[in-house]
Amino acid sequence: LQIYPCPEGWDFPECAAFSGVFLTAYHALFRVAKVEAGETLLIHSAAGGVGTALLQLGSIAGCRSIAVVGAAFKAQLCRDLGATAVIDRSEQDLWTQAERLSPKGYDAIFDANGVSTLRHGFNHLAHGGRLVVYGFADIMPRGKAKPTLLDMAWNYINVPKFSPLDMTTTNRGVMGFNVVFLFHKMELAVKGMKEMLVWIQEGRIRKVPVTLFPLERVADAHRAIESGKTTGKLVLTI
Repeated sequence: LQIYPCPEGWDFPECAAFSGVFLTAYHALFRVAKVEAGETLLIHSAAGGVGTALLQLGSIAGCRSIAVVGAAFKAQLCRDLGATAVIDRSEQDLWTQAERLSPKGYDAIFDANGVSTLRHGFNHLAHGGRLVVYGFADIMPRGKAKPTLLDMAWNYINVPKFSPLDMTTTNRGVMGFNVVFLFHKMELAVKGMKEMLVWIQEGRIRKVPVTLFPLERVADAHRAIESGKTTGKLVLTI
C-alpha cells in the first residue's frame, strides 16, 4: 500500500521528493483545514517543498492563494504554480501586504515557521478561519553555525499560546499535525496518493524544482536548506 509506480515522465528523484511534501499539503488542505472553493489562503515558505505543493493543490481546490517568500527570485515560481499574489518578506512588510491583499482576513493560513508568524497569523484570520501548523522551523535559530541550547530554549518559550476562549469568541481556530505520526492510518495516505496520481496524469500537478546531493554531502544539503536560498525539494542520492 506504500509503493506506487512513478508517473510517466517523472524520474526517480522527482518521485522521491513527491510523496512526503504532497501528502503533507493534501492532509493540510483537505483533512485539516477542509478548504472550499473561493476561500483565500496564505501560504508561508511557498517556494519550498510543501509550499509548492500547497499552491498547486490549492488551485485544484479552487482557492485563491497568497504566497509568502523570503527572496524576490522565488516569486515567479509561485506565480507559475498558481499563486494569485506573492509577498516578498525580504522587501515588504509581511502583514501590511497581507492586509492589503485580503482586507477581510484569510480563511486558512498554512505555517511551518512555528514562532515568528503564528500569533500574527491568528490575528489575520477571517471569521471561521483556520491556522494550520505543520512545523517549527524557527525553533532552530538560523544564521548561527552552532546554536546554543539557550537559543533554542528561548524560541521554545516564545512559541505562542492560544486561548480556547479567544478561539470561541472570534470564530477562529488553530490546528496542528505531522503526517509522520499518521502511519497508523494508512488509508489516508492511500486515498491521497491515488487522487494526486490522477491529477498528475491529468496535468493538474506539475513537477517542482529538485536539487540533488550525494549522500556524502548531506551536510551541504543541510546548509543549503538553512540558507533559505533553495526552492522546491532537496533529495539525497545514493
